Amino acid sequence: MVSNGFSQFLTFLPRSIECLQKEAVSLQMEGSRDERIEVILRLTLSSLGLQMEVWRDFLSEEENQVTLSSFFSIADYSNLFLCRDPGLCISLTFPSQTSSKVLVLSRSSRAVISAENIRDMLIMQEVEGGGAVSCISAVCQEVTCPLLSNPDPSGSWAAGVAEEALRFMERQKNEALVMEAQIHGRTFLPQPHALHDNRLHGNVDHDGDLHDVDERKLSDLKLLHACDWTIIEWAELVSEFLQQDSSQAVLDGLKPLPCEEFNFWRNRLKNLLHIQKQLSSSRAQQVASIVQQADSVYLSTLRDIHTDLQQGLREAQDVTENLERVQQKLEELQLMEFQQLEANMAAVMEEVQLLWVRSESYCKPCRVVVLLQEVCNLFIQRSRDFLQGGGELLKGLLSGPDEVLQDVSLVVQTLQTLSETFILSKGRLQDMKQEGAAQSWDFPSHLVFLHLDDFLLHLQSIQEVFRVSLQLRQLEEAVVSGTGGRKWTEEVQEVYQDFLLHVTSLSECSCDPTNPENQGFRLLLDQFQLQVEQVEQRLVSVLCRALQDCSEPASSAKLLQIFSFMLHRPVIQEQLRPHLLHLLQGFLLELDTIEQLFYTQREKAHTFSCYTPPPAAALCWSRQLRLRAEHTLHLYTTLKHLYRSAECEQVEQRVQQVLVLLQDFRARRLSDWIRDLDSDCGDVMQQPLIQQLQQGMLEVPCSHKLEAV
Repeated sequence: MVSNGFSQFLTFLPRSIECLQKEAVSLQMEGSRDERIEVILRLTLSSLGLQMEVWRDFLSEEENQVTLSSFFSIADYSNLFLCRDPGLCISLTFPSQTSSKVLVLSRSSRAVISAENIRDMLIMQEVEGGGAVSCISAVCQEVTCPLLSNPDPSGSWAAGVAEEALRFMERQKNEALVMEAQIHGRTFLPQPHALHDNRLHGNVDHDGDLHDVDERKLSDLKLLHACDWTIIEWAELVSEFLQQDSSQAVLDGLKPLPCEEFNFWRNRLKNLLHIQKQLSSSRAQQVASIVQQADSVYLSTLRDIHTDLQQGLREAQDVTENLERVQQKLEELQLMEFQQLEANMAAVMEEVQLLWVRSESYCKPCRVVVLLQEVCNLFIQRSRDFLQGGGELLKGLLSGPDEVLQDVSLVVQTLQTLSETFILSKGRLQDMKQEGAAQSWDFPSHLVFLHLDDFLLHLQSIQEVFRVSLQLRQLEEAVVSGTGGRKWTEEVQEVYQDFLLHVTSLSECSCDPTNPENQGFRLLLDQFQLQVEQVEQRLVSVLCRALQDCSEPASSAKLLQIFSFMLHRPVIQEQLRPHLLHLLQGFLLELDTIEQLFYTQREKAHTFSCYTPPPAAALCWSRQLRLRAEHTLHLYTTLKHLYRSAECEQVEQRVQQVLVLLQDFRARRLSDWIRDLDSDCGDVMQQPLIQQLQQGMLEVPCSHKLEAV
């Protein structure tokens, strides 16, 4: 019974240890409907008792899709862990904090999992969380190994069975301790098994001195061999840890925040100190003494471990110390209102610049690019939080589009300021490089702003939606006057009501519009843009027909002024171009008419007013022509932005010609009038003030000259 129970325990234990392998690479999910996911769904529902609602929420998260895709596509990932905490959680590493049941899906071979082979590839196991690894190591250390090292219970076993079982359990215990340390972010250096085997040999009686010598030589050889293997294992563990880099999450396509960078280097320093403490322990010193006395070839490997460890410690201490100021500045920004961020962007970039200058270990393009990407991710997160995570953003299309547009514009301006401060810091470092004070940022800026640029483009699309909504809302108050004005007004209102239905539909969307990778919202944006184009086509059709009914340039210009808020739209402007050219010809024709009236009527201008002196009548006539020309210029100026530069020059030159012509005429007539003023006054003064008529009546003489004076 003891043998059978022990055999079952040995069978279960390796399987439990193999379920806890740690990996950290993720790839982008390529499809949401997948036969492989259906298999995972059935296994998860049956094992963890989930509801479909929980599974849908779980699968909608991008990170969960990335983890599933990584497990399917990369053969190095041997295990996938799922648990409820409280929702469904997934990981490629064992969940150390959960106390619930963990579903473990293991691949049976190093092959890519496809829809055809998934049922043959997967091995399903269930493990209780909350210290499973600690339980395994405790059982090995406190129960199994002491029992096997005691000769009394194992005395009836065949020769070598107890020793082999003890070595096996020691290996399992060390693997469990290594895994437990990795779960907590630490590196455990296992001890040689032969050091424990000596306890078993020390209780065995020997018959002769020669046999004792041979036995001791064999034991020493085993001990040296075990120490060599231990050094190799130490080297692998230390090398694996030192090769870890904070950029891995970025390379995996994730979007880490600066706090992950700070935690990485803080934990790295703690773990290096933990490794140093283990290498300084008495057991590690005993291993070093054994390989040194035997002049083992692995003595140099042990020295390399110490050298690499010291270099890693110096690097981690340097980076951790210099990152503190950047962390402090970012923590201050976290406490600020979003409206204050723009004014403090330069301070953040200045701290990153000083980090580059001060730290010898962090003065590498790959590291500062990662940090700046994480800073961008932080501001993207702050922006999404400021926009209420997108939950209420689209509802503002109906309730308050102008306020939401202001918020989105503020976010765009703030993020653009971050890019501008980066360019300024890059220029300052370039100047410092020329002075020999620091290295410059020679890496391309698009590496830093990869996600930020995508987010900005996405926000600008949202900006356009709100701008269009605000512009077309003005159609509600648009009224066309004139003979057919009622008909055109009704058609415009019909277009507006249809557009309002599209806006209402978009505002009821449950997607998060602040997520650039939300393909559902991207599809809605494309549909909305298509609907806006259709609305523009209908509206420009109404405008073209209404313009054809206009008999004068003034009425056409007035109609265009009513809809001036949307004439800059490319579709409308292109369709209206023939009518705009026709209106331009009307302006030129009006100016030609004014000029023709001037030349044909200037000689008899004084006859246009019977009750005004001839000079004043001529001046009034020229003034009326000038006002007519200026009115034409005013109508043209209100629509000037719709024309090309060459067309603008033609009208403006023509207007100036007419105005100069009228100004010269006015100046000449006024000059002639002033010149004749003295003689006219003399004639008036020579006449008596009161004259007696033949009928005996008196009169005051009033001639035209006197009226003119």
